[in-house]
Amino acid sequence: MTQSAGRFEISSVKEIGRWDWTASAKCIVCGLLIRDGQQMVYCPSCGNPAHYAHLAEWVKVKGTCPICRNRVNLRKLKPVRK
Repeated sequence: MTQSAGRFEISSVKEIGRWDWTASAKCIVCGLLIRDGQQMVYCPSCGNPAHYAHLAEWVKVKGTCPICRNRVNLRKLKPVRK
């Protein structure tokens, strides 16, 4: 991490690690709540939740999880309804 003016700043998304979502699940791609009835998926590596369509689109472009940066196999993502 970098330090600036007596406080810490995040210099990369990877430093965040596993997000603490409390009782509500927020998508790791868009940051919006995953609502009842929407398709969601959990990253196989870090277990963070995402809208299925958002993570699938991210993986098509980047090939990795936006949080843990581990490779994600799109075929192994199993969407579930919240």
